[in-house]
Amino acid sequence: MSVLGFNYRLDEIRAAIGRVQLKKLERNNTRRKQLVEHYHELLQELTPSVGIPFTDHRGQSSYHLLCILLPKGINRVGFMENMKSQRIQTSIHYPPVHTFSGYADLDRAGRGLLPVTDAVASREVTLPLYPGLTNANVNSVVNAVAGSLKQV
Repeated sequence: MSVLGFNYRLDEIRAAIGRVQLKKLERNNTRRKQLVEHYHELLQELTPSVGIPFTDHRGQSSYHLLCILLPKGINRVGFMENMKSQRIQTSIHYPPVHTFSGYADLDRAGRGLLPVTDAVASREVTLPLYPGLTNANVNSVVNAVAGSLKQV
């Protein structure tokens, strides 16, 4: 039986790694910001039908993920498989909480009650984003996005 639960414990090795990584945080976030700006410019130019969420948010982004919304009617699995065939990893962040098995039996599960959430979630794809990525890598990813949209 599965039940909803949390585990927030941090062991010593992960804490030690985290302390070292924190020293790089500002530099890495600056680089991620540059990469996101480059992604946005190319995506708007080469794939204007792709949605780019959070471009007009008022807060300060950490540039943790680069999410896009595929155009309506595009087969997300086919798109992701096409990207994989070009050696570009994609993923899905984050599935709606109301679809998790831990909430299946709750009255407030929201199934069918959140049509906008469900529609957006079905089109979301996360593209590669990490400080070591180069602008040439971003160019390759966006070109692959454009090609994959045509394929599927």
